Amino acid sequence: MSNIRKLRMALLAIVCFLSIASFAKTALAVVPTVNNVVVWSSGADTILNVTVAHADFTSSHYVNQIEVSYGSITKYFNFTSQTSTTFTAVCNLGPVDDVPTATVKAHCTTHGWSTQNWTGQIPEFSLAFILLTSAAATSLIYLVHRKNHIKTCS
Repeated sequence: MSNIRKLRMALLAIVCFLSIASFAKTALAVVPTVNNVVVWSSGADTILNVTVAHADFTSSHYVNQIEVSYGSITKYFNFTSQTSTTFTAVCNLGPVDDVPTATVKAHCTTHGWSTQNWTGQIPEFSLAFILLTSAAATSLIYLVHRKNHIKTCS
């Protein structure tokens, strides 16, 4: 008889648990996502246009900071509000030596740091810079080849 009583108590506990669990809502954290980063230069400064997605923002729940880490340097860009679910933040890194790999993260006042970050090379070279460098290198190779060709023909 005591086994039946234990079984009834176990079933009652399971039914109570399932009843309570059916009313509970799943809480989903709305952490920010770094969707894209466009790297460009203005004079000697390297500038990142960081596109961030962050839904369900309010005046107290918004993206308040973007972190850019490259080499041994970490820079923070602070914001006091968020105006739309997807927005672009301009982050001026100033002059950047070499071509380091950077990681960009976004921080939410409620849920913390983004789980989807961006990693890439900074500064990226513009198409104009690549074309001018290629043209200069091609011209230099042509001139050296022509000079050597003239010497061998003489």
